[in-house]
Amino acid sequence: MAPLRCKLLCLLLLVSGTLGAQANRNRGHDKQNNSFRKAATGFYQTVNNVFGEENVRAVQKFFSRLTERFVYGVDVLVETLWRIWTDLLEVLGIDASNLTHYFSPAAVANNPTRVLMLVVAILLAYWFASLLLGFFFYLLHIVFGRFFWLVRVSLFALSCIYITEV
Repeated sequence: MAPLRCKLLCLLLLVSGTLGAQANRNRGHDKQNNSFRKAATGFYQTVNNVFGEENVRAVQKFFSRLTERFVYGVDVLVETLWRIWTDLLEVLGIDASNLTHYFSPAAVANNPTRVLMLVVAILLAYWFASLLLGFFFYLLHIVFGRFFWLVRVSLFALSCIYITEV
């Protein structure tokens, strides 16, 4: 009796969620009637009228290229760090092309020292990354002083741009 009640409750929740979503769509909350979209369109038209459409397009093109170059730079940095990491693992005698097979039960039973070396390498990489980031943020704090919060917000915004561009 209890499994039947559970199934009926799940079915009821699924149907009510579907009907709620349909009612929300019918009320006009789609992308065309979004208030943020209307505000952004109004702002864009105002800026177009003040500065001219060619200038606004040039600024858009500049920022588009700037974000593309930023994303490319971060990709190059991550690729370089990955190559350094794989070289470190190769020096330690660990095949970096497929790391998941080291954690299977058979691999752990056959060669526990290799797994231990991999764990030590991961801990060393984590320690080095935290040391590097700590030093980087310490330098930023010294350079920018009271405006360090602005640098942190800018780095957060750049990381969001990177995530949305990738």
